[in-house]
Amino acid sequence: MQELIKLGHKYFNHFSKGEISEVLDLFSDDGTVEMTEIKTAREFFADSAEFVSKIKFELQEIYSSKKSGSIAIHFLFDLPQVDGSSKSFNAVDIVEFDSNNKIQKLTVIHK
Repeated sequence: MQELIKLGHKYFNHFSKGEISEVLDLFSDDGTVEMTEIKTAREFFADSAEFVSKIKFELQEIYSSKKSGSIAIHFLFDLPQVDGSSKSFNAVDIVEFDSNNKIQKLTVIHK
């Protein structure tokens, strides 16, 4: 489980810095991301790269499950508002790995 938690930290650090190439290296070739719809990881991160670059992220905790072999990454993100302020939201990324410890599926849950 510690290996998966380390991978979760690695993913979050690259993602929060907008390092999309490094994020994609952590995914399997057919890895997917599900938010409002299911997309390939490459498609999702290409579509969201500009948006992500404007957001501030703060890691809260990474949880692991021995039974499922998946992790949950709980974080806060601040979205800039039209008036110049920002609004904070909670989110959780559920990360499922393949047998090579590559991200097979990432499900984004946010409020």
